[in-house]
Amino acid sequence: MFHAVYKNYSLSAKENIEDFVNIDLIVDLKISGFEFNKDSDPVLDSINNSIVKFVNLNRLIICDNILSSLPENICKLENLEVLDCYKNEGLTSLPENIGNLTNLTTLNLSGLNNPINIPEFITKLTNLTRFGWGGQITSIP
Repeated sequence: MFHAVYKNYSLSAKENIEDFVNIDLIVDLKISGFEFNKDSDPVLDSINNSIVKFVNLNRLIICDNILSSLPENICKLENLEVLDCYKNEGLTSLPENIGNLTNLTTLNLSGLNNPINIPEFITKLTNLTRFGWGGQITSIP
């Protein structure tokens, strides 16, 4: 399910993420309840290709999914301040370019059931003030 917020308006949909109207006005997005294949998955590919259109996104919650990695293109969300990735079964790594999210203040990795590898690029997150995790970390820079 996708849940998007624009001011006091919210939209819940099971349709394609590309179907959102005024995608550039959305500041808060929640993606939950999906099971993605480890190989090429059309829904994950759609999210990865479309996420860069959310140019004003401040908060991204990707929770309660089954996925092995996050969409790489989230690293292009220059205005992102909160990345909340709790309870994602199978998540074992973060995108290598996560350090590009220079406005990120909060990163939550709690509730993961697998050890997770933290890339060295995380050291570029100089505005990060909150880092939550609840599982094993295989390496940290």
